[in-house]
Amino acid sequence: MSTNDTNGAQPGDFFKALADYAKNIQFPWHTPGHCGGRAFRNNPAGQDFYFFFGEPLFLSDLSVSVPELGSLLDHTSPIKEAEELAAETFGADHTFLVTNGTTTANRMIWQGTVLPTDKVVIDRNCHKSLVYSAIATGVAPKENVSYLWPSRNFHGLIGPITKTTFAGVGADTKTVTVTNSTYDGLCYNVQNIFDDLTANVAVIHLDEAWFGYAKFNDFYAGRFAMDIDPGESSSSTVFSTQSTHKVLAAFSQTSMLHVKKAPTPSGSFVFDYNRFNESFMMNTSTSPQYGLIASLDVATAMMADDKGKEQVQNTISNSIEFRSAIGKLNAPSPAVPYFQAWQPSSIGNEARSFQQMLEEYVKKRYAAGKGAKAPLSLNPNDWKLTPDNVDWHGFHDITYDDDILLDPTKVTILTRGLKMAEEAYEETGGIPASIVAWYLNDGKDAGGSIKQSIVIEKTGIYSLLVLYTIGVEPGQVIATIDGMQSFIDDYEANAQLDIPGADPGTGLKTFCDQMHQAMKNGEVAETLRDLFLEENRAIAEISPAEAYQQLIAGQVERVAIEELTDRTAAVQVTPYPPGIPMIMPGEKFNEAIVDYLLYNKKFDSDFPGFKTHVHGLTIENGEYYVLCLTQ
Repeated sequence: MSTNDTNGAQPGDFFKALADYAKNIQFPWHTPGHCGGRAFRNNPAGQDFYFFFGEPLFLSDLSVSVPELGSLLDHTSPIKEAEELAAETFGADHTFLVTNGTTTANRMIWQGTVLPTDKVVIDRNCHKSLVYSAIATGVAPKENVSYLWPSRNFHGLIGPITKTTFAGVGADTKTVTVTNSTYDGLCYNVQNIFDDLTANVAVIHLDEAWFGYAKFNDFYAGRFAMDIDPGESSSSTVFSTQSTHKVLAAFSQTSMLHVKKAPTPSGSFVFDYNRFNESFMMNTSTSPQYGLIASLDVATAMMADDKGKEQVQNTISNSIEFRSAIGKLNAPSPAVPYFQAWQPSSIGNEARSFQQMLEEYVKKRYAAGKGAKAPLSLNPNDWKLTPDNVDWHGFHDITYDDDILLDPTKVTILTRGLKMAEEAYEETGGIPASIVAWYLNDGKDAGGSIKQSIVIEKTGIYSLLVLYTIGVEPGQVIATIDGMQSFIDDYEANAQLDIPGADPGTGLKTFCDQMHQAMKNGEVAETLRDLFLEENRAIAEISPAEAYQQLIAGQVERVAIEELTDRTAAVQVTPYPPGIPMIMPGEKFNEAIVDYLLYNKKFDSDFPGFKTHVHGLTIENGEYYVLCLTQ
């Protein structure tokens, strides 16, 4: 709840003020210099640009030179009211509207809380912006930077950090950053995290980039940062960063930074709005795009209204229908499913399968809505990861105390190829996910015609992540299910398609089998499972900040991946997917990491149309290099 008086303002008022100003503007002498789009309209090179986006965008592209619209840096006028209303809507004491993404929001928190001599702890399942935050704050020496290590399963999916690990965080830690939820939708019991950390940690930061909707449905109660009950005596400040644009309705680059102040401020960090705002201003343009701010204001308005909560419930309900439809793709049942949603296989001790539960849920929706789709609530207990159902989730270190929930709107689709329970490869062949992603997006038949135009959020070795957000409509779902069925048909027919990098005339099933065998021979599933485990971790020689200082000083050299063992990285190396650093700046390459990079090099050569993407690698003339510190 915001502590400020909004004087009767309502969510969406900033957008209305911006729209009113744009409608009435006539003679702007202030920046930007295109003057409401006139410069584009009056120049042949700019006309297509102008008419593509339309007049309202340019009329509303304003500047801080318009005082009645307020200042994002100083939090005045309608912008101040928009932030206060966002805080009230999202359950925060304070909310900052961020126009350069959660990448920047994370850096704001670190630069506003962390000193170079502080001890910090980072979830190893972190966005690369956290590495840059550690660099920007100059934390050193290496002993001051520690990591929380989640597990991986045989599909390479990211697991949770255990409660035991949280409880082991040392005293006098300034800041701990945890990713919640994970990319594949694993949600923590945040009260557990807070209770385990608050005695030793001044700042608890949850990176909730993919979880901005959690406040608006009871299914997620106790699962998001602003739902933490700090009690009366805690001195820990809680921060949450949310990429509003990712899973709500706002323009790209827009995020919110939420703050829950400590009930008993004391210790190494006490939140002060004006002092923290220095970090906000340091990381915010003095010429912010007002359309971005307006979209955040509208996102708040949508969620403040009951219609927004209804949208979130419908999104959850519709994701269940989508999951049910994925299960039906395997009818009549093949010996090994083509596709299956990553989810429990059964409901506790009940005889019915999880797929049966999903289908019954869909029927109940239609019955309750008398032919329409009524929003129906779910039982969160049906979606929990436990030691008893490890066969489907594959995380062997999970206990009941961890209390981990799968978010049904993060739909991870497993493709044929791996046996989760046995941690083995399918002997009868496999369907690597990158081939399915290509097929759905721009797969072409032998005549060169594009078959689909469906873009997947994240592609693993045998998994596809689909984000079921409030903007998804039925036609999108139907097209995706139809596309997956079309893939099955072409796979079974071994249809000859125009597959990038494949020999002419190669059939789809043949190509899938070739890539599957290459992955099996390269033991890529085992490698991705083990590569990020603590026992296989790269050892830090210096902190990321110290490594960056040497990079700037030019004390680096390019090293071929064949020669990387025992060399110290100057940059982070991050494979996509999942976009999680396998090595941080200042850490020493070990044989496991080098073997994985060598495997990628061979894979890229064997399957040039499906090259892997690893941030931090430089590729020239077929050779792969990484910047390392000079010896």
